[in-house]
Amino acid sequence: MVVRDLRKLFRSARFAEVVRYLIAGTAITLAAHAVYLLALSGGIEPHPAWAVSFVFGTVIGYLIHRGFVFRVKARRRHWVSFPLAYGLRFSIGQGLLALLLALDMSAGWAGFVTNVAMAPIGFLLLKTVLRERAAVNGDGALDGGKKGAS
Repeated sequence: MVVRDLRKLFRSARFAEVVRYLIAGTAITLAAHAVYLLALSGGIEPHPAWAVSFVFGTVIGYLIHRGFVFRVKARRRHWVSFPLAYGLRFSIGQGLLALLLALDMSAGWAGFVTNVAMAPIGFLLLKTVLRERAAVNGDGALDGGKKGAS
């Protein structure tokens, strides 16, 4: 029974989506952290450096998450909802960065920990913003967003 349940889980679309998110998120986080470290080495203070890396990560993150992870078409509504959702993520991240720096964590590690800690929040926000709206078919069941998605 457990083996059958595990097989079903590993073959599910949701599991594949989470795996794609982890792969993409790791690559994006490492790239954004590299930008952060470059900004620090260029003499930029931690908060503005993190802002630069955040913008970089957000732009490439949108493209990769939309196309690779959640596999949805670009929509005009994404250009409004995505930045709004990520503005919330940015604010939380800046707060965490400030806390870690106040606890005397090095700027490099504080930026890395902040980026990693923001991953689950980013997943939930991206899933909300990029997920196609599921339409209800005639019998009241959801069709998985294939029809009637905006």
